[in-house]
Amino acid sequence: QPRLFYRSQAPHEQKHIVDAYVFELSKVERKYIREREVLEVLCNIDLDLAQQVADQLGIEIPAEKKAATLPDVQISPRLSFEAFKPEDIKARKIALLVHDKANEASIKAVQAWAESEGAVVDVLTPKPGPVLGQQGEVIPSDGMQKAEPSIAYDAVVIADGDNYDVVMKDGVATHYLLEAYKHLKPIVFLGDKGKLIEHLRLVSDEGTLANGQFAAVQDSFKTLILNHRVWAREAIAEAIPA
Repeated sequence: QPRLFYRSQAPHEQKHIVDAYVFELSKVERKYIREREVLEVLCNIDLDLAQQVADQLGIEIPAEKKAATLPDVQISPRLSFEAFKPEDIKARKIALLVHDKANEASIKAVQAWAESEGAVVDVLTPKPGPVLGQQGEVIPSDGMQKAEPSIAYDAVVIADGDNYDVVMKDGVATHYLLEAYKHLKPIVFLGDKGKLIEHLRLVSDEGTLANGQFAAVQDSFKTLILNHRVWAREAIAEAIPA
C-alpha cells in the first residue's frame, strides 16, 4: 500500500513526500536510526524515494538494496489530489493588501468578483485601523498584514493606487509578497504594483498576474486558485529568501 500510494502521486506530490521525510529525519540525532528508516523502510517502499532521501541525508544505500526487486503495482490516479480538483472557489481565502491612497475602484472590483464566486476577501492593512483611499474614501480593515500571514490565504492581490513608494518601503508588505510567492500562491499585482515583480527579483510566471484592471485577469486568477498552487514555480521559489 505505501508503494502504491507513493507511485500514484503527481511529481510535485512525490517531491513533497521526499521533503517531508528529509525534514523529519533531520531531527533524528542518532544516525543509525536515520539509516534504519531509509534502508529498512523506504527501500522496501520505493527505491527512487529511498535514494532521494538518502542523498540529502548523506546515507549510502548498499548495492544489494539497489538491486532488490520490488512488487509491481498498478498506479491509481485516484490516490492523487490531482484527481479531485474543485469545481469552484467557494470559501477560498484571498488576501487583499491595501495601503493609504489605494484605488477604491480596484478594491471594490476584487470584492464584487469574490462575492460572486463565493470566495472570501480580507482587506489587510499596515495597521488594524482603516486606511484612506486615493479619493478620500475610508476603507475598513479586516486585519493587519503582520498578523494575518500569507500562509493563511489561498491567493494574494495587492491593490494599485498613488502609493508605490510607500509599499516599496514597507518591509511587512514586501515580505508578504515574497512569502506568498515562495509558497507558490497566485498573486495579482494591480496597476503600478506590477513593478514590484522586478523590484523583489521575482520571476514572472503564470501565477504572477500584472494588470491595470482586475477584470482582465480575474478568470486566470480563478483558474490558478482552482489549481491550488503554482507548481511549476517550485524550483524557482527555492531562491526566494522568505
